[in-house]
Order: sequence, then C-alpha cells, then structure tokens
Amino acid sequence: MSLFKKPPVLLWPKSSSIELYLDKKDENYFSFDLNLWKALPDSELLPLFNFLKSNKISSIYLLLPDDVYPSKSFLYDSKIDSIDQSELISLAESFVSFKIEANSIQYQLLPTQDKTLILSQILDQQKFQVLLQNLTKLGLSVDSYQSLSSSIAKIFAQFNQDEYFLAYPVSPTEYSLFLAKADTVYLSTLLKNNSSDLQKTLNYSKLYFQKEVNKIYLPSSPQLELNLKSSMEKTDYDAKQIALKSGKASNIPLPALSFFTSTQSLPKQALPEVKIPSPQPTLPPPVSIPQTKSPEEVPQPAIINKSPDTNLSLSKNMERKKNILPLIAVFIFTAALASVVIWYVLNRNAETTPPVSPTTEDITPVVEVPTSTPTPALVALDKDLKLQVLNATDINGQAATLKQTLTKLGYTSVAVGNASTNETTNQIQMKAEYASSSAYLKDQLSGNFDATITTDLDADSTYDLIFIIGTDLSESTSDSTSSSSDSE
Repeated sequence: MSLFKKPPVLLWPKSSSIELYLDKKDENYFSFDLNLWKALPDSELLPLFNFLKSNKISSIYLLLPDDVYPSKSFLYDSKIDSIDQSELISLAESFVSFKIEANSIQYQLLPTQDKTLILSQILDQQKFQVLLQNLTKLGLSVDSYQSLSSSIAKIFAQFNQDEYFLAYPVSPTEYSLFLAKADTVYLSTLLKNNSSDLQKTLNYSKLYFQKEVNKIYLPSSPQLELNLKSSMEKTDYDAKQIALKSGKASNIPLPALSFFTSTQSLPKQALPEVKIPSPQPTLPPPVSIPQTKSPEEVPQPAIINKSPDTNLSLSKNMERKKNILPLIAVFIFTAALASVVIWYVLNRNAETTPPVSPTTEDITPVVEVPTSTPTPALVALDKDLKLQVLNATDINGQAATLKQTLTKLGYTSVAVGNASTNETTNQIQMKAEYASSSAYLKDQLSGNFDATITTDLDADSTYDLIFIIGTDLSESTSDSTSSSSDSE
C-alpha cells in the first residue's frame, strides 16, 4: 500500500472484544466477541476470518490501548544527548506492570536549561506478539499502529498547541487520562472512576513544565466522576461533533479520526514511528476456509460411452414406440365416441319418464360439515444467514441486547453497529428470497422485537437481514413480562 494512502479499516482490540471501523458513512462499525490478546484456535477466529474475506479486508490500522502502549516522561538531572538502553529500562520499570524488553521503548531527548526531559513510549511486547500472531492467522497486515492517547492528541493539536490534560472513557468504569502539549503526549495512564491516583497524575505536570497544568478536557456525555480541584479549567468536548467537523460519520470515535483524516492536515508525531515486527515463520498458517464453488466449477456427471449393442437396442425400442402410437390414438378416439352416444341415450330416457314425487323416506337429509381453514406453515430461516443489527436510537447497548436475543434463537453470524440516522420504529429489512419466512421471523421475535418487515433489501447486500432498532427495547421486554404475569 502507498505511504500516502490510508487503509480503509481500523481495528481496536479490547479486553474481551474487538471493534472494526470503516472510513465511510454507512455500515461502518462492526464488533466481534473475541479476545485477540490471547492465542486463539482457528475455530474461534473463523467468523471474523469469513467477515474479513467477504468484505475483502486484508490491511488495517491498529489502535492500541494505553495500558499496552503507555507514554511516560522522565526528568534527567543533567543535560545529556544519549542514554543507555538498560538505564532507560530501569527508569521505566516502576511505571509499567509488564516486563520491558530491549526493543520495547521508543524515546526522544528534550534538553532544558540544566536538565533533560526523556519522552518515551513503552510497548508490551509479549501481549503485542500474541496479537500479531492472531492477526497473521486472519490474513491481516498492519500498516501502522499507535496508542489511544497519541491518536487523540493529533486531533486536539489542530486547535490547541498548549499544555492540557484529557480524559477519555474506555469503559463504564475506566478512563484513559493523558497529559499532552500539541500532539506530543508526555504521560498516559489508565484509571478507575474517582481513583486515588488521579491527583498524583495531575501533579506530574509540574516536573515537565515547571508549572501546574490546570486545563482538562472532559467528555460531554457521559460525565466522568472525577474529584478535580476547583481551580482546574474544565472544557467539555463532544466526540460526535468533532467527527462531523472532520467530515466523518458521527459514530467514528475520537481515536479513529487521526487514522481516517488526511495526513496533510495532521501534525507529525513527536515520537519516532514504531516499526511493525515481521511475522515469525513459526506462526500458524492462516485459517483454511472451504470455498463455495461457482456453477462453472461444480463437477458435472461423467458421460458414459455406450457400446454399439446398447445404441442398437435403444433405436429398436424407439421404433417400437413409434409403431404403438397410432393404435393408442385410435383407442382414445373410439372411447370418446362411445361416451357421447351413452350420454345421448341416458338424457333421452330421462325426458320420457314421468316425474315421481319423492316420499319422505326417500329424502336423505344433507348435513353441512364445517370446513376449517388450514393454518399456513411457518417457513424457518437458516441459522447461518448473515444478520446485522443497527441501533438507530440514542440508547446505548440496544444492538448488543438484540444480538443476544438472536444468538439465543440459534443465529450464528450477527454483526452489530450504529445506524447513520435515528429512527422511531423497529424495522427488519430482508432479501426478497427470504420473504416466505417473514411470518416465522415475526413469530420468533414476538414480544422481544416487534417490527415492520420489508423484503426490498438489495440482492447484493453483504447481509441477508438487517434489524434497525428505533424504540426502547427494555419497554418491549417489560411489556412482555407484564403480559405473562397477567395470564398467570
């Protein structure tokens, strides 16, 4: 891939799942329940492998959490223009919880009046190598990677060149806190809400800038529960608005924007570019997936060469059939003529016979038997169809809730994401070829996801069915529970 061309996909590996973001407006977010930080067998990687292959994804950008690729600065008591690698490792060992290897640290020296500031980024090589092994098995190449804090700093450097702290939530109970100036990250750490280490991290700014940094950016929603000093200048940021101003879809998260924004509009990184290690020859081969053959590739039945005797017997049989055909025609004509004559005689006799009044005994009462309308059979859907669930509301977690419901019903390929626009009703879009199963699907989801079903989904769509959530699913669940209680 060209150095100036961004790959279309960002992969964000988390502790128990991965998120994929595509640089486009619609159908740009997918998630899989996989932990790529541990070695996985081929069978667990198979669903992701099939997704990547069907969407022709072979190269990615890689976003690393700040606990895997943290930034840390050290203050050296004298001016230096070089530092021994072992000495730098000893300085960093107390800061991280993983073993630091010789090639784990990238650093930069910034001399001041009588001291030297050492900016460094430290990579957890052991976890990173396991991640690379899984990516290699998936057939993916990594064009570039960077930490979450460095990615966000590149975006904020476009409108702030001064020092600041920024808090970015990575889970309901954790957030990444980092200190930066322009696009250079001096310190990053992962903290819990109301962590006692918060104030200690804020105090580090005095060492680096000879003054206390009092500006901090906080997400507008949801609000983090941070015990901050009243003297701190708090500025809210709206991730959706920043994405829209960058010309991207509103659901693209802040860390992904620096990958999807033109390199010409972003400042250069202060730290050296981190090189991707080449995959080791001992890595497992990519997952082998059986391919569905096209009609041209399906083997045709073999043609048996018949002997001359066989051909002769076939021709004699055909000749006998030709001789019998005239006899059959004469028989059919005679039978038809006889039927006409019999009908004529019977009707004439009926006209000459005087009518006889029937007695009561002769009358047989006719009893009408009610007929029941047969119930149409429900045509089941294949459980291996490709489904997509899109949340078109502002309520978080709804797509995951519906995915869990579909998984319990036996569906094995369910991707989730956010819709590009908000909706007020639930909808199910399916390809026309599955129209006969609409009643079956409505029956399966009754009480959990009542929706309008349409069969106008494009035949070449990546997915066979698309579920669009426009209502609060928790209300449907509570209504269903209430009805069940009343019936009892």
